Amino acid sequence: MGTDPKEAKPKEHKSDTSKRLVVIVIAVVVVIAIGVLAVGYFHSRTIHEGPGTTPEKLARDARLTVNSAEWRYEDPAGWHTSGGDYYLWVNVRIVNVGSASLSVYLGDFNIVWTWGGPGDSATATWTSFVLYSGNWETVDLAFLSEGLQTPLKLQFENFEASVPTPTGPAPEIIFSGMTAEYSNAGAYYTIPNPGYHFLWLNFSMTNAWDKDIRPSGMVFTAVGKNGIAYRTAFLMSVMPSTIPPGDTGEVSLVFEVPTTWVPDVLHCYELWAPWADAEIPAPS
Repeated sequence: MGTDPKEAKPKEHKSDTSKRLVVIVIAVVVVIAIGVLAVGYFHSRTIHEGPGTTPEKLARDARLTVNSAEWRYEDPAGWHTSGGDYYLWVNVRIVNVGSASLSVYLGDFNIVWTWGGPGDSATATWTSFVLYSGNWETVDLAFLSEGLQTPLKLQFENFEASVPTPTGPAPEIIFSGMTAEYSNAGAYYTIPNPGYHFLWLNFSMTNAWDKDIRPSGMVFTAVGKNGIAYRTAFLMSVMPSTIPPGDTGEVSLVFEVPTTWVPDVLHCYELWAPWADAEIPAPS
């Protein structure tokens, strides 16, 4: 007699059942492990940064250190400041202590002065870079300053660091041995206009810069105690056409000024070149 097909059952191998049980157990263990890690991860976030902390806040973190600060007359591209301006150069170490990569952009840096206002944006020879977790980089930044202001702190995004007292600036032009004298006679038998007389200034001019200086009567002005400035009578002024680095030249300047005007400061301001100020002694 034949066997009824409905009653026929395939034989189940014991090895197949064991494999399925192993797979199920492994899947359960993986799910439990992921859950435990997730609970511990967010619990750690809450402990270290408080409730409401998002993963992004902990992932993005940096430490700033200003290694040095100094005043200079040139920006990172080599352009010289105009009269009265300086660049504050800072050497900065930035460390990525977060868990994510940190994009560092030059435009995200600024300086805060003691009077409370931010300075101009930083300039540098770089624009941006990526800092991976645990890595660090040292960069130079320069900030334009009108006069010698006092820096308070450096800021990068929400991170900041104190700035040490800057050194410098080293002089680029040195005036020495200046004498001042009033006269009613100029060079080439020139006489002053009514109510005016000539102010003669004689001094030595030393080039402490690393390039040639080319003085001319057009770059000198004498400022009075009332704030009014006068340019040289440059056709009557005498000076070297070029002063090489480290050399000294003798300069004689003539100014036609009112008899009631009292001199205060001599400016030597040439665009994109070394500049200097010197106190004018009391004229004889």
